[in-house]
Amino acid sequence: MKCFKDFSLISGCDETALTDAWMLTDQGRILEIGTGEIPERITQPLSASIEIISLDGKYIMPGMFDCHTHIGMYMQEGFNLMEGDDTERTVFILKNLQAYLNDGVTFIRDLGAIGNTQTLTLKKLLAAGVIEGPHIYTAGPMLCVTGGHGHYFGSRVCDGVVEVKKATRQLVQDGVDLIKVAASGGGFTKGNDVRASQFDQEEIEAIVHEANKRQKKVAAHAHGTEAIKNAVRAGVASIEHGTFLDDEGVSLMSEHNTWLVPTFTIGKAFNQPVPPHIKEVKKAYDAGIRIAAGTDITPTIVPHNVAWEIQELAKYTGMSNLEAIQTATRNAAQLLGVDTDYGTLEAGKYADFIVLNENPLEDLSAPWRPQQVYLGGVRKK
Repeated sequence: MKCFKDFSLISGCDETALTDAWMLTDQGRILEIGTGEIPERITQPLSASIEIISLDGKYIMPGMFDCHTHIGMYMQEGFNLMEGDDTERTVFILKNLQAYLNDGVTFIRDLGAIGNTQTLTLKKLLAAGVIEGPHIYTAGPMLCVTGGHGHYFGSRVCDGVVEVKKATRQLVQDGVDLIKVAASGGGFTKGNDVRASQFDQEEIEAIVHEANKRQKKVAAHAHGTEAIKNAVRAGVASIEHGTFLDDEGVSLMSEHNTWLVPTFTIGKAFNQPVPPHIKEVKKAYDAGIRIAAGTDITPTIVPHNVAWEIQELAKYTGMSNLEAIQTATRNAAQLLGVDTDYGTLEAGKYADFIVLNENPLEDLSAPWRPQQVYLGGVRKK
């Protein structure tokens, strides 16, 4: 049992920090949060078994999520992981997991792996404590059409309702947490037009139906206007990118309660001065579309990628600092369906948090500089 004291709490729920706070944890979860002196009812009976940890007046906030990453892809340090072997990918995956923790990211959603089971195996190793890193919520390999986005780097190719249903069932059998589909073309696939639709709406509907029967959500890679609308009408949980989102698409997303994961930060890897879809994301935000932070890049390529993402979201949409933080904490946990246990710092949830010198509600650059990182109350940095 541990009791953290002498800090200001940013819970992820409130507009202001709770000052002079203390937090009691046991077996990785938060038991109680209070202010002022730690009550004797806690310290006296438990004096022999409780560890008191002072955070020296610093600020704590929930560990951050990256809702769109590919920890074993891209060109990294001269190695093309989309064409390399499993050993190369595994080395860089381990580097990325550690980099995420060092950056204060405690939960990631991997949306497209090379190979059927690599991220699933890593998830088992993390759970067993063999390796260290953030929690992983993984889609395994992405589903795509013949010649579609990602077909050459390990996505599962399927065409027509019968094939997509079978592919979805196979992925669920493999143990994925969600399904990822390429609804439109993508920039990393030669010969693809990012504006063009790929899966038909009825194919995506079949995927969503099969996934939902097994309590799995579907995320849709979708740049093009019609691809976005097809995916939303089909019932996907989230639109990834949403580059050419139009007014009708925004209305459909509002009607279907669809999330948007804009992935602004990937442009940093290509020296893009500003994201190409600022107006579209601003339009979605103004319409009340729920937004979660995802980067589509790894922290070994763009360090502090999630801190970048929330800062860019605030800059280009007009979000408050709290709203921007929530895209990578509370909102992200809600999108993944893990908000009962993660995403905010409240009694009953896991003690995944980062320690900062500055108040991120006042200075949104603070998450760039995590001083300490805790997973389940255990210090990892």
